[in-house]
Amino acid sequence: MQTAKANGPAIRAAREDAELTLRKFHSRLTAEHGPVHIDTLRKIEQGARQPGVELFGAICRILGRTRSELSTPRASVPRGSQASAA
Repeated sequence: MQTAKANGPAIRAAREDAELTLRKFHSRLTAEHGPVHIDTLRKIEQGARQPGVELFGAICRILGRTRSELSTPRASVPRGSQASAA
């Protein structure tokens, strides 16, 4: 199964494409999602931090992008490599 994580540079590029400053993006995100520290957003855009599922969803909605557009694929885990609970 392949999972994804937020792609910080893609989030920043989408924000800039939407002509939103970080402060304006922060304001919209706080209004929709609830309190988020602006430094947290900065770290997400730098790739130094990953947003939670709900925050990532709110980021996508505000930027008008899908999760897959703002994600970086992670390596797949082969099915046989997980320990079985038999």
